[in-house]
Amino acid sequence: RGHRRQRDAAVLASRAEAEQRRIAETVTDFVVNDLMSGGDPVEGETGTSFETVIDSAMQSVGSRFAGIPGYQARMQYAFGRSYLNLGIVDKAQPPLEDARRLLDSVGDRTSDLSINVDLALAEVLWRQHRAEDYLPRLKQILDGLVAQRGPQDVLVLNVQNQYGNALKNSGRLDEAQAIYEQVIAGRSRVLGA
Repeated sequence: RGHRRQRDAAVLASRAEAEQRRIAETVTDFVVNDLMSGGDPVEGETGTSFETVIDSAMQSVGSRFAGIPGYQARMQYAFGRSYLNLGIVDKAQPPLEDARRLLDSVGDRTSDLSINVDLALAEVLWRQHRAEDYLPRLKQILDGLVAQRGPQDVLVLNVQNQYGNALKNSGRLDEAQAIYEQVIAGRSRVLGA
């Protein structure tokens, strides 16, 4: 009986290892063949813009990571976040929305990836000059994080600081100051300083 359990555990471990190997090979193949070969440089130019690389790589994410929604979501988030970092807000929103949809399909509303997707989608609102939508959305994310992780979590404090920045940038200085004071007190408790 003990040998059978050990054998069953070994079989499960072997299957899990094979699945992780398959995913790693898929990711490697995607990076090498889709991401790093994306777009053809214009004649006479020495390279391709990062935007073109992302545009090209996005075409194959669904097929490369079919059946692995968590990885699809992670890639879509990476593309959306990259577009945001490049200041290309109109292209950032669709992959971020795809990432949110994929995470929802597997019931993920609480992982760090899920939270980062929500924060990036909120940032899209800010960059679209929609502070009236951004502030309530950011507050909703913050309230959910506090309920989930407690007020002394480092991510909660970072989002709380981000919320203070948004209030300050919207001219709501008294509210921002109160938030900043909470963040400083929380960080002092967390870091012991």
